Amino acid sequence: MAQGGNDSGLGSGGQQFQFDQKLYEALIGNITETVIGLYQKNQSLGEAKQVMVLTVDQVTKLATHAANYAAAKYLEKLEEQRIQNEQQQLAQALAAMIGLLAAASSDDDSDDGTNVNDHSTKEIQYPWKKEEILGRGAFGVVFRARGPDGFQFAVKEGEENEQQTSLLEEIKCLIKLSHPNIVRCFGFAEGGGKIYMYLELMAGSIADRMKTNSRPCNILEARRHTVDVVRGLFYLHKKDIVHRDVKCANILLDSEGTAKLGDMGLSKVGSLQQTVAEYGDVGGSILWMSPEALTEKMIGKRADIWSLGCSIYEMLKSEPPFANLGILKFLLLQSQSSQGGCAGHRQVIERDEVFQGDLKNLLLEIFVPFQKRPLIEDIACHPWISIPLMLMENKKSTTCAVQ
Repeated sequence: MAQGGNDSGLGSGGQQFQFDQKLYEALIGNITETVIGLYQKNQSLGEAKQVMVLTVDQVTKLATHAANYAAAKYLEKLEEQRIQNEQQQLAQALAAMIGLLAAASSDDDSDDGTNVNDHSTKEIQYPWKKEEILGRGAFGVVFRARGPDGFQFAVKEGEENEQQTSLLEEIKCLIKLSHPNIVRCFGFAEGGGKIYMYLELMAGSIADRMKTNSRPCNILEARRHTVDVVRGLFYLHKKDIVHRDVKCANILLDSEGTAKLGDMGLSKVGSLQQTVAEYGDVGGSILWMSPEALTEKMIGKRADIWSLGCSIYEMLKSEPPFANLGILKFLLLQSQSSQGGCAGHRQVIERDEVFQGDLKNLLLEIFVPFQKRPLIEDIACHPWISIPLMLMENKKSTTCAVQ
């Protein structure tokens, strides 16, 4: 393999040889000048004159021979190094090719390596194939998969470790959920040092859609998405499950535009309000987290309601409240805010003309201390939510309809 940038194939070694050759030539010149100098000072010495002439000749020959010998040895070493480098590069290339062939062989494997301790439902059939990567997250990589019957679904693939293993119990809980506004989990598999979650394939999140369209949702879109999210949260909270990470990036849309709550990796089964110690950890995205979750480390169903309010704001403004401050300044603001950390959010809603009428009243009811914050059944009956809910259910009753 030729080295780039040097026709000799020696790379920087060629420059080093030229440098050393100059040193040898200088050495020969210095010796010769010294001997000739001695000869000139002793021209009247007779026999010494002949000795000096012979000495100059012999020393010159010896120095030249030494220089040529050293240069030859140096070239031999450079050639050995070049051959060795080429062999190493060839070995690396072969190793890389073997790795690619092994990966391709793994992808072609009929069970895809996920038939160990498999817990999938009948929707997932083998052999299924990996397709393009859809995204990456805290859990791992997400990619599209296709079964032999053409059924498409999403797979979350993560490394199996202590933290991920603890998610298996949560995944087992998610498998039992079935609601039109919850992203369905078809099952999971574990083995080979990896965990695989089989999920309903979605078109993307509300956050993705806003980014693609380069605009926030309009009022009608935000209202329709909010109704879907409320239906999903009502179902979860009825089963005492707290989502803990409601935001537009985790509200996914199907091909028909129906919004569904996804990314349930942080979901927990619990009561109305529990401490972090009771849950075991704190989770969520800071800009969407309720004041009690940030400061008092309290997590519960009402924390989801606060996140819902931040998500409605995000739908209409493309970002949650105070996103322009950054995390550190936001936390400082929350720590200094009055009314239980709610004053800043309430002021934003009061000042912004985007929020009017029932929508404004809804957000002002949400951005309050958790003791006063409504539960999901109260949110479902709010005028900005209940009328679309009744239309969706095709009911004439004045009671709010949530399933």
